[in-house]
Amino acid sequence: SDDDHLYAVSSAGALRWKLRLGACDPQGFGPESSRCDVDGGPTIGPDGTIYVGGDGIHAVWPDGTLRWKLATPEHVASTPAIGGDGTIYVGSLDGALYAIAPTGQVRWKLATADKIVATPGIASNGTILVGAEDEHLYAIAPDGTLLWLLAFPGDIDTTPAIARDGTIYVAGDDAHLHAFR
Repeated sequence: SDDDHLYAVSSAGALRWKLRLGACDPQGFGPESSRCDVDGGPTIGPDGTIYVGGDGIHAVWPDGTLRWKLATPEHVASTPAIGGDGTIYVGSLDGALYAIAPTGQVRWKLATADKIVATPGIASNGTILVGAEDEHLYAIAPDGTLLWLLAFPGDIDTTPAIARDGTIYVAGDDAHLHAFR
């Protein structure tokens, strides 16, 4: 939410709990690192842990208690994605893609040339695909090795969609849908 809280509601719409995700500048005029927004959506891990961005990356138990928080230099606007081995992948406005163990330790970090607001996509072979505002789509191996990057005529702020046949679809800021293998 825009008030720096994560909310849990019942199927009947009743508030179950809310958790403030960090200190911030409620006026919204501070640097990106002090924004109050929780822009990206939550992702739920296999054990029920809720992962969400904001002023860092937060892991929250299903009862609303904080499991851990990983501070990042800038705001996290992307929705986390979870790999087959439980690794959490999330981009940050600091231009980095983070790979985080379910226990909160950074496994690796890959720097891009500009902000990442897109949610990473994960191919069936584990390759992570993420766009950045540097007008590139990055393909990264699960171990953090950059496999390739592809230039686009505009920022990539959307999640890549990966078809069964391996075709990758990406919508860019150039108002086009791109498809390639």
